Amino acid sequence: MISSPVRGAPREIMYQLVSDIVSNGAQDTGPTKPHTRHPQKNPYQAAVIFLREGHAEAQSFNLDSMKPQFEALGIPMIVTSMERVWNVSGARALRHFLQDNNAALICSHLNRADLWATYLGRQNKIPTVRAVHGLEAWRTVTFPSPRYAIRLLDRLLLRRSSKIVCVSEESRRLLIEYQKVPETKAVHIPGGIDIERFRVARPPFSRDTAPVLGMITRLTGEKGIREYISAVGTLQRERPDCPPQALIAGAGPEEHALREHATATGATIDFLGHVHDVPALLAKIDVFVLPSYHEGTPLSVAEAMSAGRVVVTSDVGGLPHMISDHHNGRLVPARDTTTLTNVLREILEDPVKARAYATQAGIDAAAYSRKRMTTAWKQLYDELL
Repeated sequence: MISSPVRGAPREIMYQLVSDIVSNGAQDTGPTKPHTRHPQKNPYQAAVIFLREGHAEAQSFNLDSMKPQFEALGIPMIVTSMERVWNVSGARALRHFLQDNNAALICSHLNRADLWATYLGRQNKIPTVRAVHGLEAWRTVTFPSPRYAIRLLDRLLLRRSSKIVCVSEESRRLLIEYQKVPETKAVHIPGGIDIERFRVARPPFSRDTAPVLGMITRLTGEKGIREYISAVGTLQRERPDCPPQALIAGAGPEEHALREHATATGATIDFLGHVHDVPALLAKIDVFVLPSYHEGTPLSVAEAMSAGRVVVTSDVGGLPHMISDHHNGRLVPARDTTTLTNVLREILEDPVKARAYATQAGIDAAAYSRKRMTTAWKQLYDELL
């Protein structure tokens, strides 16, 4: 697997991303050479390449410090510097690593990793799988937008891939419609989680204390955090005797601005920073909120569903495929503070109906199990190899 770092993601998230896919119950999902010791149980062995694009990323991600963790899983890993699109020494390191690990297939994630996977796959005559995580707007732009040239380059790279894995059905639809990807080449495999790890015995709204609203996300504008804060402020002013509690877990570049927005709107919100024990945090909240402007199939929503929380999220990207309005949660338009406030108010005023949404969400979460995900990836590797 070749991956570009997700900007701002803590390094432990990078490690968990890879170890979940290629380790837990799924050494058979790794994309490289056949595993010789246990061919029936573990037919594939994984190897991982992270591309580092500069000194700032080296400090932000500290990717090299993850090597012992991957080694403990028996997964070879390197971090190679790719400050320029064409880096001779970096390209040489990539080629040698693939040869040393007898690579039979390359799976790429994001940006430059996709470019290098396409080049190395064609050079070494091995299949490539490209993972499409988001619904980037430039994929749908039309001429004469200056981003149209990028869209055409992306289309060329997409067509060079053996298979394209989309984390949401909406991503797959966009690639087929706008990038003219053959339907047989694009497959939908949503992300997977350990559902049992997130199960919560306590149903929402089952305590005598004030209900708790919560967001778990990266602190950036496109996650709809400002709208959430404004809604919380309104609801807390409406219920001075028993105002709903609210929290935000996560870190990001806009934390200071968001704290100032909470002060300006009069919202009382606990900013928890990065939280390691997400299941324990989900057990404390009643309503999980994610009013993003755009999303693929966020695992945070799958985790909240598995925990049996009431989910309120926006009707964008792959989210309507996860949450069906008035069935297993509520959908609201993105950037619409008024509707978000009204929906949260309805949930607080009718906890019985809200618990019914949460119960159904817990049932529907089975679609995002890690076992189902790894089985689908293994079937894809079997087909290509």
